[in-house]
Amino acid sequence: MMSDNVAKAKIPEIDRSVVRDELEVDLKELADALWVAKIPIVLFTMLCALMSVWYAMSIPNQYKAEAVLAPAQQQSIQLRTTGR
Repeated sequence: MMSDNVAKAKIPEIDRSVVRDELEVDLKELADALWVAKIPIVLFTMLCALMSVWYAMSIPNQYKAEAVLAPAQQQSIQLRTTGR
């Protein structure tokens, strides 16, 4: 009964030419927009780069190393000293 109602429901048709136009990306328009905004983009990039360098230089160097050593077995020591 429910499937009959769904089958009778009208689905609106979509004008594909309008959808296609809305999905297109004009690369020249995008490049022009980026070119107009080049100064703020460059300034923001330089500001972030300078802040990153400042932060990297301001923190103290911290080095940490860990190692787990196991004692060598007697047989492997004998093989190394006798050359076999």
